[in-house]
Amino acid sequence: MKKRLMHFIQLVFVAIIFTIAGGAFANTTRADSANLSDGIYTVPVTLLKSGSSATSMANHFFDQTANVTVSKGNYKTVLTTNGANYIASMSMGGQSVGPTITSGNNGTLTFNLTNPSNIIPVSFTLYNIPLINTMQESADFSFNWANATKQADLPEDTSTTTDTTPEADSSSATSSSTTSTTTQPATPTTTKTTTTTTTTKKSSVPTTTRTYVVLKGDSNSKSMANKYYTRKAVIKKVAKHYNVQLKVAYKKSLKLGSKAVRPVTINGKKVKASTVTYGKSGSNYTMTYSFNIASLKTLKHVIKGSIHVVVPYANISTTWPIRFKFSQSAPAKAHKHAVASAAVINGSSSAQPSQEKLPQTSDASENGLSFLGFVLAGGLSFVWGNSHEILK
Repeated sequence: MKKRLMHFIQLVFVAIIFTIAGGAFANTTRADSANLSDGIYTVPVTLLKSGSSATSMANHFFDQTANVTVSKGNYKTVLTTNGANYIASMSMGGQSVGPTITSGNNGTLTFNLTNPSNIIPVSFTLYNIPLINTMQESADFSFNWANATKQADLPEDTSTTTDTTPEADSSSATSSSTTSTTTQPATPTTTKTTTTTTTTKKSSVPTTTRTYVVLKGDSNSKSMANKYYTRKAVIKKVAKHYNVQLKVAYKKSLKLGSKAVRPVTINGKKVKASTVTYGKSGSNYTMTYSFNIASLKTLKHVIKGSIHVVVPYANISTTWPIRFKFSQSAPAKAHKHAVASAAVINGSSSAQPSQEKLPQTSDASENGLSFLGFVLAGGLSFVWGNSHEILK
């Protein structure tokens, strides 16, 4: 009996020793996986969701191999992307660099790494995303160092200081220059309205309009959505309540499709599909929806809402909170706005926001739409995202 007990204890001890040794061996293998001799290599690389082994939806924006030049422990790593126009900067291994454009949307990002591991966290500052503009996202790059393929030996005169540092500085300078010149929205195009004499019958339903500003969901600064809402609500008196109609318009040239924006909630309620209308007006796609209020006094308060934005070519599909701050000027009589209201309802291109200022915000309504110059939003604008299911 004692012999059996001793034999069992010995087996357990041996198992523990092998477990510890195996773990140490695995760790050593992982640490040595990037221990490459000097030379020029191609290394398989995959973009993963942050903190996950699953492939990111944005993986297709990067070539699946990186060009790596190893010299005296320094790994000059060059990533190639076809989404350079959406990346303001990217941080990896303690460095932040901007893309060097090679042609069109193609570009490269260059990093100097020291004995890098298989998984390297990265963060992106994305811009030029239609309807979204700027985003901060994160992911992980998985480098398969074990399958690195050596392409050539280093030239005899290759040195880390003269070969890699200047290019990294140049890349950073390019990022700074690009960010400072391209993140500003394009100047809105002002459309002149030609006044024509039109005989219009007065509507039997009292109708007025009121200007508004679209704010971010968590602050009083303007949301990017402000540039796509027409910022003039059409208000109708219906029975004992009021119906408030909002309208979104964006350029067909953005190639987002006719239903890129969908209202989700407004004033604490889900938006009914029956109140949403999609259409076209000249060079724009349009979307209108409405909500009911018991009294115009409700508009003295900021109205909360949310919209769902889809950017198909960037794999973006996410919901954004927004808020509406309405002008507090007294509504004009219906007959003064009969023609203007009809134009807005019918989607006429001449129904542009006026330049009047909102009494409480001192914020001039902007005229027309502007194409953002990702942003990406949008606008990856890729579709990237931890909280917005983009990079996920």
